[in-house]
Amino acid sequence: MSKDTTIVVASKELDRVVIFTGLRWTVDWSGEADGLFNVVISTEFSGVTSNKIFLLKDIPPGV
Repeated sequence: MSKDTTIVVASKELDRVVIFTGLRWTVDWSGEADGLFNVVISTEFSGVTSNKIFLLKDIPPGV
């Protein structure tokens, strides 16, 4: 059984966003250092990616 998961990645300036939705994800956790973890999130896909990956850019401040 899989669960649809959406991940949103934003630039530091918050003017660009990439949205990944409806993909299967794997997470690889590494050791803890001072309460912080390193995490690698990855996915693989083949075929049509329409309605799965969205890029928004030139987002005006305050939106």
